[in-house]
Amino acid sequence: APVYLAHWEASTYGVWLVFIAATNMLQILDTGHQNYVGNEFLKLGWENKSSLEQTMSSAVGIAVGLGALAFVLVLITSLAEGWDILFPIESNLLSSLEFLLPTHVFVWMLFGSVGGVLVRLMSAIGYYSRYAWWGVLIQTTAVVAPMLACIFGFNLLGAGLAIVLSTSMINIALLLDIRRILRQREFNLVKPNWVMGVRNLKYSLILTLKAFFEMLRQNGM
Repeated sequence: APVYLAHWEASTYGVWLVFIAATNMLQILDTGHQNYVGNEFLKLGWENKSSLEQTMSSAVGIAVGLGALAFVLVLITSLAEGWDILFPIESNLLSSLEFLLPTHVFVWMLFGSVGGVLVRLMSAIGYYSRYAWWGVLIQTTAVVAPMLACIFGFNLLGAGLAIVLSTSMINIALLLDIRRILRQREFNLVKPNWVMGVRNLKYSLILTLKAFFEMLRQNGM
């Protein structure tokens, strides 16, 4: 906070916090699903490869749907000027927020929804430490990139785009790394079992609800 407030007005920093909180909230259903299927992957293990492939493929199908749903909802809200009602803020800050939220959710749909499922799969088949370090890199970049943008004089829009662009590049490298290892292990996508996928999504809702209330506890309404 001191770094941002040294370069931005308090109102700009307040909208930045709204942006961060809103993106976390929009990802919460996906994250709950990823955590649940990650536990399922651990229970199956590599020795049940065919079941693991089926569970992963079903989870990927659901993840694609969740990412697309979040993007469509945000896009509709932006086109309908719904953010004006939710966030009565200055017009220049509102226009930045209206651009950043759909952009961030679109990038999450491309990389985060499916990528989160695949990272949890990799942890379950013996690559936990490798992808924990990838996670550290992504989180560090998400903190440092917008901070540097702020220090070098960029506004809210510039800082938001710094997160989107920097984390996108890292996620591309991450997914290529996962693809290479899965090919080496001869691990493949198979036809999704939608009944299994929907069942796992349903069971994951308790984790989503827990995360939702935890977020409210930390950030308030």
